[in-house]
This record gives sequence, structure tokens and C-alpha cells, in this order.
Amino acid sequence: MLPATQRIRLQSAISRLVYGVVLLAFLFNQHAIAEAVEDKPFQILCTTTRRYVKVGSYKIRCHTFKRLAEHFGKNVEVTVVPQDQLYPEWKGDNAELVAKKFDATVVIKRAIPPEERFGKMFMDVVDSYTITHENLDPAYDAIVQSIHHGNDIFSNRTFHVVEHWYNSFPQDMMASTDLPVVPLPPVHPVEVLKLGTLWTNEDEECAYLHSPSMQYTCISEKYRIELWYQDYFEPKEKPRVDALLSDPDQGTGRLYFELFWKFDVLVVPAKAGNPAKLRFGNVQRAVSQMRSGVPILLEIYGDILEDFMDEYNYPCAYVVPGKNYQARHEYMTFEKAVLQMKKPDVRRACQEAGIRIAKDYSPFRIVKKQLEGMGYKGEFNYPKGTTKD
Repeated sequence: MLPATQRIRLQSAISRLVYGVVLLAFLFNQHAIAEAVEDKPFQILCTTTRRYVKVGSYKIRCHTFKRLAEHFGKNVEVTVVPQDQLYPEWKGDNAELVAKKFDATVVIKRAIPPEERFGKMFMDVVDSYTITHENLDPAYDAIVQSIHHGNDIFSNRTFHVVEHWYNSFPQDMMASTDLPVVPLPPVHPVEVLKLGTLWTNEDEECAYLHSPSMQYTCISEKYRIELWYQDYFEPKEKPRVDALLSDPDQGTGRLYFELFWKFDVLVVPAKAGNPAKLRFGNVQRAVSQMRSGVPILLEIYGDILEDFMDEYNYPCAYVVPGKNYQARHEYMTFEKAVLQMKKPDVRRACQEAGIRIAKDYSPFRIVKKQLEGMGYKGEFNYPKGTTKD
């Protein structure tokens, strides 16, 4: 038998060894838990009513958002379903969805009752201007597209300004590089300036614009270019354009670029029919067309466009006298602007300015901003050539 002093030392050594093993096991378990939490995707639900599932805003703000968020966010998973599928009463196999827990939920234009399983709630108002602080459940943060909308309507709750990213085509949007993934159209001297406007607003007539220095075409069509694009391309172009439409990396967005490239200048008249849009709307039409590389001639009308000019001092803008609107600054008339645009160096300056401006509305920047506003704290896949903030 060991002497008493040696037994005490041995027991003490064994106790320390046991404690060390237990501590090591605890630390290993904590590390495993931390890794598991870190590996768990940030779960987002994006939804709206059946009425809105075919509307462009839902397709862009949910389906396109899902593709972009899962591409740029390293650990993000977005579930996109109509609201009725979220409840047990739905006639279908939705048990897994009903039981699923989300970190955040964003609804497009139409609210659902908050539940714990939905996580943090966000209302993406888009252009539904009847939604106000008073009629929106207090559990919701608001997502708006302009600071005016937030300050005027939602100043008494948390709101997030998430601008509308430019719409180009999947290959270009997923890249989100400083320059488009396709070459910029060349700017050449021309005898007669070819100007065009894409007008998909069925509530307002396309603006009538005239100048002896130009040939002007307003393409007034419905929202879905795949239904009418063949009317604007020569027969010899159709096989190539049809192939672009069927390519999932090009699609309808690339068709718009192909259409824009037929013009020397794209004119973007203001949509003046809804006063709220003039203050609460966005500049998506302008920046999306800027991304194509075609010089843009932009009508200035309303606070949003004035703010845009204050920030960027875009050189190619005009006003229409007699529209009962007091502009903050002096702008050219349409006729004078067209005369200026005949100069190749002016068009080139507009092209370069437009490409610089569009960078601020890249899908990466806007989606990153929305994900962080919704609580995502993970890492991002930065576009090529983009540095971390």
C-alpha cells in the first residue's frame, strides 16, 4: 500500500486529469455547437397573396431576390411561397413548411398575422401607398424605396430604405461588376439621331416628343417583352434573339438590352399620373437603361428625380415647360437637350455617367443592404473587383 502522502498526490493528479478531460469535452462540445449554429442558414420567407403572385413586383422582390440573396449571401436560404400555403388549412402537402421556423419574413404589399415561426417581420411596401404606419401591424418594420417615403409615412417605426436594383439580365446581375458583362455600344456621329422610349405603363399615354433633329419611336407595350419582342427585330435577327430568350443566363432582360441598342439615345419621360410615385417612387427605369450603355435623356419631374440630380448631377436631363412643376434647378428643354445629344462627346459623357451611377444600384449592393437590414450577420460573396466595406 502506498504511503498516505503518495495516495493523496495520486488522487489529486487523477482529479486534475478527470477535470481536464471533462473541461476538454465541454469545450469541444461548445465548439461543435458554435460550428453548427454558424453553419445553419439564415432562413428568410418571402411571400404575398395569390392575387399578387403574377405581379412583377413579387417576381422581382421575391423570386429574383431569392436567386440573388442565395448567390451573394454565403449562408442564406430564401423560401418563396404564396401566403395560403403557410397554413394547415391549405389543401396540399405543406406540413414541413408549416413547421418550419424562419429568422425573418418579408411580405410584399399584403401583411400576414405575425407568428413566432416567421421571425422578424418586414413589409416591403413597393408602390402600395395605402399602407401606412397606422394600418400596419406594430410587429412589422417597413421596407421602402426612398427616404421621403420612410420619413413621411413611417417615421414612428423602424424603416429600411432599400432601393430598386437595376434590372439587366441574370448573367450581368449575378456578376454585379462595375461594367456590364457585354461590351458597351459604340457612340458614333449620326446625321439623324434615333431616340426611343420604352413605355409599359397602361395607365398613361406615352409622351409625345418632337424635334426636327431626331427620329423618335415610343415602344408602348405591355410589361412582358416575350409577348411582343418579335415585332421589333428583323427576320434575320430572330434566330439569335430567340436563342437569347431561351438562355436562362440571358432571358428577357437581355432582350431589353438588344432592343435598347437599336437607338442612339433612350428617352425616359417621367410617369406623372401618380403624385405619390413622384415623391416615394424610384429611379429604376432610368438606372436599368443606363446599365445597357445607351445614353439616357432623363425628364426631371418630382422629388425623387430632383434628389437624383442633386446627388449625381447627371448631365443629360430636361424638363417640359408648362407641366405645372417648379423645378429646383435650371434644366434644358427637350429640344435643346436633343440638339446637345447630337454631339458624340455629349452622348459619350452621358454613357460614362450612366454606367458610374448604375454601380450604386447593383444587385449586390442592394441585396447586401436588405439582408443586413433583415438581420443577416454572415459573410458575402463579393463580386469580382469589389472590395469589402
